Amino acid sequence: MTEFVFVPSPNSYAGKILACSDDGAVVAFGAKHEIVLFRPTSSAGGFLDLQTSLIPSAHGDRIVAVAFGPSQVGAYRTHVATASDDGSVRLWDHSTESLILKHSGHGDDEKVVSLDWSIADANMVVSVSDVGSIVVWDLEANKRSRFSLPADAYPLTVDCCPHDRDIVAVGCESGLVVVYNTRDLGSVVHRLSAHETDVVSLSWCPAPHNVLGDEARNDMRAYLLASGAQDRSVHVWRAGSDGRRELTIDLPHEQLTTDGNRSK
Repeated sequence: MTEFVFVPSPNSYAGKILACSDDGAVVAFGAKHEIVLFRPTSSAGGFLDLQTSLIPSAHGDRIVAVAFGPSQVGAYRTHVATASDDGSVRLWDHSTESLILKHSGHGDDEKVVSLDWSIADANMVVSVSDVGSIVVWDLEANKRSRFSLPADAYPLTVDCCPHDRDIVAVGCESGLVVVYNTRDLGSVVHRLSAHETDVVSLSWCPAPHNVLGDEARNDMRAYLLASGAQDRSVHVWRAGSDGRRELTIDLPHEQLTTDGNRSK
């Protein structure tokens, strides 16, 4: 008999609700209060099969973000971090589906809206709340540092710089991107404003230098950052240097036509 597993759908309107481990071994997403795990395996017939498992009641409220630990670091090879509207960030061992650590360091009545696991420092998980607090969680010491963004910054997503452990980018409502340094007491490095609507996605270039610039005058600390917003624009910024725009891409607003037939 063939076994079918029906899993709940991922939570909506959350840019980091689904993640894949960097070795491709596990896919995870948040579905209501639960964590759904998929493990691709090869079946006897050579077809791809998915082993499905569930961590029930992983949070007390809706899960909003999922991030895997780096597979090359043995201590976190089987770990995944989750954030929730319940104000907590939790660390799980997905191989045993057990809770390892958790914190509620953002404060009372704050909802965590996003998190990211640093590539530059595998011991660091960074999360942001709906009212602008940033919490840097040192997993090895199980200590947290809390910072506050400017009062007009209402975060939607966060992404850690892969080249400098202290630098994070925060995408906010109303088109604002804040590049923040978490060293010492914390400070704003850049306020990047070009989008007309909410910034919902961020991505750092994996190379530290300016891959889009003139090689003869290349800045080795450009740290290019791409930001995407609901206005269908993508801006690429020199976030590690002068904070200026390197490139703008405007996606079409019109519906794309196809040759296929659409049934009503």
